[in-house]
Amino acid sequence: MKLAELEARGGMVDPTLVKKNITWKRRDDDGKEEDVSFDIFIRKNSFGIIDTQLRNQDERSKSALLISNGVRLGEEGEESISYEQAYRLDATLAYTMVQAFMEVNKLGEAAPKN
Repeated sequence: MKLAELEARGGMVDPTLVKKNITWKRRDDDGKEEDVSFDIFIRKNSFGIIDTQLRNQDERSKSALLISNGVRLGEEGEESISYEQAYRLDATLAYTMVQAFMEVNKLGEAAPKN
């Protein structure tokens, strides 16, 4: 296979945004649970970007890095989440966002089995 054919067949990732509806199971201070559904946008990431984030050797959270680099908010995905904001997210919300990131980027359990 030639490089041009590999690229034409989708072997190179176009960093487009993919709209994804998520449901966050929010629990208030009294323990009452509420389902909050809304759209987020996931940036398709290439191998190099994901590998760099997952191999991060400093003390930063890998999940917060994935969220800050790969999740967008707003009507069209125009709002970025900073690392600091991602780090402060409710744990169940952060988990839901990471799961959406994994699904869109075909990682983990969502990845096709060879």
